[in-house]
Amino acid sequence: MPISRNLRYQSLCVNALVAAAQRGVEIRGLIANNIAGNAASAGKINAAGGQVRYLANPYEHAKAAIADSRIVYIGSINYTATSMDKNRELGIITWQSDIASQMESAFTRFWTQASVTP
Repeated sequence: MPISRNLRYQSLCVNALVAAAQRGVEIRGLIANNIAGNAASAGKINAAGGQVRYLANPYEHAKAAIADSRIVYIGSINYTATSMDKNRELGIITWQSDIASQMESAFTRFWTQASVTP
């Protein structure tokens, strides 16, 4: 898969997060510190007013998002061309408040363990 397609998917996601941060939306993210491109993406989001931290241990492999403390996405999809176009991936969106509460608690726990530098 050409690198340019991987960058396209990653850029779309990063650009959307940057735009949201610039509109004043609170953006906080946890990423693995040993993945190519993560530092550059985090730098763009942080420069726009978002907050991205690096979680070294445990290794951050989860893909999840919480919006407005009530909408939760949990899935396996990487923002790469292979994951988006070739793999059989899974993603679930729920509005269940108990799941949102559990996810926010887990995120907060990991957030406090994470570093602002890779």
